[in-house]
Amino acid sequence: MKGYFITGTDTNIGKTIVTACLTTLFKGRGENVGVMKPMETGVDPECNSSANSDAKFLMEVSGTQDSLNEVCPYQLKTPASPYQASKISGQKINPAKILNAFRALQAKHSLTLVEGVGGLMVPITQRYTIADLALEMQLPLIIVSRVQIGTLNHTLLTINAARQHGLKVKGVILNPS
Repeated sequence: MKGYFITGTDTNIGKTIVTACLTTLFKGRGENVGVMKPMETGVDPECNSSANSDAKFLMEVSGTQDSLNEVCPYQLKTPASPYQASKISGQKINPAKILNAFRALQAKHSLTLVEGVGGLMVPITQRYTIADLALEMQLPLIIVSRVQIGTLNHTLLTINAARQHGLKVKGVILNPS
């Protein structure tokens, strides 16, 4: 199955907008695109919309009929790393649940775009990072990077971290916003 894992050199770097743009691009080429935001933090699971939930925004852009539980298995209220947010909420994150949802989406779509959280080294559990998740999904990376002082360093550090984890980098998108 085809797809990409969209990661960033930082948080609030434009991964969601880039994922939405790629979704629109691939849909325009006739692909059946699935979207996934494996977990999101800073979102109240009881009260959210496409205005404040990356997962719901991506679902709206893609027009998917997939369930929110498949697209985003974990929504956590605290704006922190998934590991920290899950500790605060008392909700344990199980990477197998995320991978099962990912495989279900892959089975339904010709191409699946997965938007990560923050950057590659962000912890999901005490010993499991975004890089580990991307590796298990076996998707090449698209790295989103800012256009500002320090971009070269952050981008090269992210590329090096990806390589150290055995991840393939398909490209880098420099986001001016």
